[in-house]
Amino acid sequence: MHFFRKYLYKTKTSFIVIFCVCTIAINGCKTIEIGLITRDIKKQVSRDDFFKSQFTGFCLFDPQTNTYISEINADHYFNPASNTKILTMLSVLDSHRDSIPSFAFSKTGKDSIALLPLADPTFLHPKLSNRNVLDKLNQYKKLSLLTPKNNISAFGPGWAWDDYFYSFQPERSYYPIYGNVVNITFDSVLVASPSFFNSYIDLIPNDAKQNALYRDPNLNIFNTYINEDSAAFFRTIPFKTSLELYQVLLKDTIPNIVFNEYDNTFLSDTIYSQRTIDVLATMMKSSDNFLAEQLLIQSGIINGSWNTDAYRNRLLTKWSTFLTHQPQWYDGSGLSRYNLITPKSLVEILHEIYQQLSFDEIKYIFPVGGESGTIRNYYKATTPYVIAKTGTLKNNHCLSGYLVTASGKTLIFSFMNNHYIGSSHQAKLAMEKVLVRIRDKY
Repeated sequence: MHFFRKYLYKTKTSFIVIFCVCTIAINGCKTIEIGLITRDIKKQVSRDDFFKSQFTGFCLFDPQTNTYISEINADHYFNPASNTKILTMLSVLDSHRDSIPSFAFSKTGKDSIALLPLADPTFLHPKLSNRNVLDKLNQYKKLSLLTPKNNISAFGPGWAWDDYFYSFQPERSYYPIYGNVVNITFDSVLVASPSFFNSYIDLIPNDAKQNALYRDPNLNIFNTYINEDSAAFFRTIPFKTSLELYQVLLKDTIPNIVFNEYDNTFLSDTIYSQRTIDVLATMMKSSDNFLAEQLLIQSGIINGSWNTDAYRNRLLTKWSTFLTHQPQWYDGSGLSRYNLITPKSLVEILHEIYQQLSFDEIKYIFPVGGESGTIRNYYKATTPYVIAKTGTLKNNHCLSGYLVTASGKTLIFSFMNNHYIGSSHQAKLAMEKVLVRIRDKY
């Protein structure tokens, strides 16, 4: 009996030893594999002439094993450009995942309501056809619109002031309408939408080959330069926002509305416009700066803060539980040159999104390589493998998102390039070589 117990003890001990050795061996192999992949990626980056003349950061993460596979300057800060919209997206998911709130309201009588705009960027937006809000408002005979006492600054910190008339930089507002832009067309006559602006556009004959549209920096006066031989003309240009203009434009649409200053009236209900996921997809796929700015402002209002700067700081404090490096975050769109974030922090934010959404939802929202959005002409493959957001400012190009490997793994990555000379096309081609290699090898 004593011999049998001794034998069992030795057998058990041997099993434990073998188990430990196998575990160490497996983990050791895994470490070696990751090391080889990291070395391979670094070698490829170091050999490419594009990466030699600028600043590159890269981070690759496996969410299934919770392992960082490769890091190149992953703890260095870069300007993310429109990768900033990934932060805005997470703020929206944390705030109002189901539908976009448009107005807070309370009934004040049988056919009357008091309502407050909630910075909804979709309200009468020319590219978003949903008109649920307008239909809802037109059900009432008397509407009292409560307007905030103050407005947010038209431009974010670090924005380029001379980009004010480009379609990618509409002004920010607590009460946006029509996307805060004017669409101007010309086919024998000039036509503005909204039609209110028809009286403020001038046609100027232009001998140059290119047509052009300019606006006065401080006034809604639009000069349209058109070559007489030109084909049909279409341009989008931001208008100068103001409470007075908002009231005029809204009165044209809802004649029975009156305006009062917001006095902290309690508003018990909310009018919603459209599905959040659809608006996020529009924002991310087309890299829409206006939607991004307004959605971040709106998230703050819903969470009790009309001060967007203070709200961003609150979010960063909340996210510090999973962020290794604190971002320097100044706006919702990425237009600001002040924004700074590390590749590792972007991967951590993408991981948080990955845990909140299904992968089908992620593929619906993010651009897909070779198929949709800002990467429809890049990262082409029979089976799409890059689902990611671009970020481009002059001399900076980033790509952060998800990579599906040939073996079926889903990896999270952030690829950031700052301070290169030339076109972003070269950056895209250089990154594509690296991402294809990871796809095929991992």
